[in-house]
Amino acid sequence: MAGLESLTGDDPSGAESPTQGDNRIRELTQKTKESMSKEHTLSGIHAILSGTSTARPAAGNAGRLYILANSGVAKELQHDTGSVWETITKNQTVIDQIAALSTHISSNPIDHADGSIERDHLGTGIIAKKHLGQAFANDNNTVVNLINGSELDSTWHTHPSPDTASGLPTFLNSVTEFANGTSATGTTVNGPTTYTFSGSIVPDGTVAVILEAVGKTTVKNVNTDVTYNPKIRIRKNSSSPWMLLIGGRIGYVGTWDYGVNSIGWRGQGIFPITTDKKIQYEIEGFNDGWELRIAGYI
Repeated sequence: MAGLESLTGDDPSGAESPTQGDNRIRELTQKTKESMSKEHTLSGIHAILSGTSTARPAAGNAGRLYILANSGVAKELQHDTGSVWETITKNQTVIDQIAALSTHISSNPIDHADGSIERDHLGTGIIAKKHLGQAFANDNNTVVNLINGSELDSTWHTHPSPDTASGLPTFLNSVTEFANGTSATGTTVNGPTTYTFSGSIVPDGTVAVILEAVGKTTVKNVNTDVTYNPKIRIRKNSSSPWMLLIGGRIGYVGTWDYGVNSIGWRGQGIFPITTDKKIQYEIEGFNDGWELRIAGYI
């Protein structure tokens, strides 16, 4: 039924029967109530229309107000410009944001641990791979495996762990001997021998050690030509190349009865070690003794 807009000032006309008066009164009362009840209480208090966007009337009555109440978000006040509904207030106020964030945190606890990002998020693996802004397999998994390289996608550029010394050297308070011996002859080769440095001397994470060596070769009672090439070589493991720590040469031509000729060498160098703190060494020709010592690490 239409509201008061359907009534005119000349209706009813004077030609109608007086008996129609009560019907006209009831009609006026009904139209008045219908019109008022649209946006007022019947006691006269203004009441703004409220409902969903689907229930909202079409725009076209400039100045009209509407409270948009869609499920799941805070209400918005809208104004009819005469052609469109214009939002006057935004539903994401500070209070609404706090409430929405609180709900989100409760629903997604893995994304929002208490404390700092460095200590509580990254350190404990709370930041998920999806937070990096790129698509990954198992997006909700921790980002830690990306950082340590164990779960990097094949398209990501990676860097292998260093296999040579890096960083600043740390020197021990005293040089410590860890191996010694004597070669049977000036040409005897001993090794390769694997040695593991203890944690009390070399800490975990060490990539190289500072080694020094001494060796002495003696030639005596020579009755024939002699050539010795004594040396001490170091490598990380069997897949690594040998590196020379100390080395030299002794050569003698002719006969030398009851004579003694001794030559010694001393040297120092930096050599890479394995992640479990191992090296291999090889000794050749130091028939009057040799020693290996550690002076520091990197």
